[in-house]
Amino acid sequence: MLESCSVCAGGDLRLLDIRPSFSNFNFVEDNFGDVPSIRRLFSQARTLKARTLIIERIKPTGTVSMENDAIRGRHPNYKMTGLTRLSFWKKRIKDQSDVHKVPSESLVAYAILKRDTIPDKINQWHIFESVVRKYPHRNNCVPTARLFHVRIVGKVFKIQGVLHCQQNGLNKACAQVAIRTIHNIYFGKDISYNQINELASKSQRFNPGIGLSARQIRTVLKRLGFKFNPVDYNVAEKINAGFREKRPYQKFLYAGLESGVGALLGFQFSSDQPLHLIPVFGHTFNCDAWVPTADHNYFHIGEETQYVSSEAWLTSFICHDDTFGSNFCIPRFYVSQSNVKFIASFRPQGTACDAVQAEAIASHYLYSMLPQLPSTENRWLRRLKQYSGEQRLVLRAICVKRDEYLYHLNEMRDWKNRPEHNFITGALAFLLPEILWMVEISAPEIFPANLRKLGEIVLDATKSSKANLRLNSFKMARFPEVYFFFEKTENPQTIPSNLLSHTPVFRYRAE
Repeated sequence: MLESCSVCAGGDLRLLDIRPSFSNFNFVEDNFGDVPSIRRLFSQARTLKARTLIIERIKPTGTVSMENDAIRGRHPNYKMTGLTRLSFWKKRIKDQSDVHKVPSESLVAYAILKRDTIPDKINQWHIFESVVRKYPHRNNCVPTARLFHVRIVGKVFKIQGVLHCQQNGLNKACAQVAIRTIHNIYFGKDISYNQINELASKSQRFNPGIGLSARQIRTVLKRLGFKFNPVDYNVAEKINAGFREKRPYQKFLYAGLESGVGALLGFQFSSDQPLHLIPVFGHTFNCDAWVPTADHNYFHIGEETQYVSSEAWLTSFICHDDTFGSNFCIPRFYVSQSNVKFIASFRPQGTACDAVQAEAIASHYLYSMLPQLPSTENRWLRRLKQYSGEQRLVLRAICVKRDEYLYHLNEMRDWKNRPEHNFITGALAFLLPEILWMVEISAPEIFPANLRKLGEIVLDATKSSKANLRLNSFKMARFPEVYFFFEKTENPQTIPSNLLSHTPVFRYRAE
């Protein structure tokens, strides 16, 4: 391999036509060697119909410069021998002067590739960071995508996606790069590996190149200010035998995803391997899944309260794997329960409980309210009661801000295209707190096929509430034809709704 990217030899910039019959494999092998994550990047760009590749040789600044200093502190003979920015474009760009005329929508991916060299130890390229634009797919949910600004040929462009990073085995392993990704999702800003390693370095036998233990990961997350529920299955099993089966990791991952802030999954396929940590930030959805209907896939809150979680239709988790690349789908049951060692399910800042708890709380409120629904000729209200009697209601908990919920309510149309009364959202603006748990209520036949619901229960996300009926977190409930407000369960107050049937479920605007 050459000391620097061969396509930039003799200059700091080059534009390439990468339409077929341009060979991605040849280009990657000739310039970056045998790196699966870089091959994956080029494959993703081709899927997104990229036609032009811009290659820029750049200088180390910011987090790259800090990383170089940190590595040199541990390995005095270290040298960075390459730093290249790649950007992929749907538009055919023939000349450098044309780049400034191209809109951001044409940018489908960018990556900064870095080459680390230590004589007789390492001489390898890796993806320091990359963002690939989410491709449109109705059944791929990525509520955690963020907007990035990247300077290319002197102009700032915008691209929406999820930050991907790769380890180098020197100052960062899978844990550090996963934390950098989830930090960007959660806080909307970058963090250096120096900061992560400094927080983890208080532990004995710390070596940043081989990764972090579950305890170190938990310590770093707490010190960074994340709100999360950690589950260390090895410890939990010693305290409570059978904990793995009672609290499956899929439920915790899904809770973080639907909250819009993601999760971390740590697993081992064999005891002689270190903990492998990956960020999970989305999921795929199969509207034709058989199990939720045939097996009911109940989530139990005591014997009298059961429901079907919307998680039952999840087929894959969308994640990054720092070894192989970004935006992979891992089948829901590919990683067995016995291999999972650590989970961190994140919840938004300001919330007092997570999505699993919000569903449980809402289910108790729901089953206490339904017998008090007014007698009516509304067939959807009668169906709601029927599904509750069969304990087949579908629940989906989402954390939203008040303005997001009011926007959702304003945009709602029932099956006959009726909107809500104008005064409703104005009145709710004064009633509702800033952060909400919106627990959507649906049925197995309309949720997966049509992505529609029969209503929702709205909770104050800033208040902690046991799964009982003290009503300290309950704010309101909406069902076909009626809203419920009450301070005591036996004394409901209702106002009419103009939405008389099912309505669309909440969709993150980034999807």
